[in-house]
Amino acid sequence: MKYAWIVTQTASHSVRALCRALEVSPSGLYAWRNRPPSARAREDERLAPMIVQQHHEFREAYGTERLWRELRDRGEHCGRHRVARLRRRHTITTKRRRRFLARTGAVSAHRAGAQSFVLAVCEFETEPRVGWRHDADPNAPRLALSGGDPGSLLASCHRVGYGRAATAGTHNRGTV
Repeated sequence: MKYAWIVTQTASHSVRALCRALEVSPSGLYAWRNRPPSARAREDERLAPMIVQQHHEFREAYGTERLWRELRDRGEHCGRHRVARLRRRHTITTKRRRRFLARTGAVSAHRAGAQSFVLAVCEFETEPRVGWRHDADPNAPRLALSGGDPGSLLASCHRVGYGRAATAGTHNRGTV
C-alpha cells in the first residue's frame, strides 16, 4: 500500500525522499513495481467479470450470499468474503426492493388523486348515520363530487359532520 502511494506521488517528489519519509527502501519499491501479479490477484481478475456477469444476469437483485452460492453451483471455488470484497472493489450494489407501505387517510387520497378519494368516501358511506349534523340540518353543505384537491374534500367532510364531534353520540358505531 505504501508503494502504491509512492508511485502516485512521484510527479511532485523524488522517490528517495518519499521512501525515506515512509521508512521503506527504494530497492523494495522497484522490486514491487517489476513483480508479476500474485496468484490471488490473478484469481481476482478472473472472478470479477464472472461476478459482474451474474450480477446483471440476475437483474442486480442478488446479494453476496446468493452470488457466492451461484458461483459455487457453477463449479467455482471461492469464499463468500472474497465475493464480498470483489463486489465492494467493483462497486457492485444490489438494487433495493421497494417495500409495501400501507397508506391511509389523506396521504393516500393525496397520492391517488382527488377523484379516487371522492369515490372512496362515497362508496364507504352509502347511507348516512344517525346523529350526523347534515341529517339534522337539511341546509348543511353536502360533499361535492366535482373533484378538487383532497384537502378541500377533507374540510368539506368535517363541515358535513364526518368528524369525531358529529359522531360522538351515535349508537356506539365509532368514528370515521
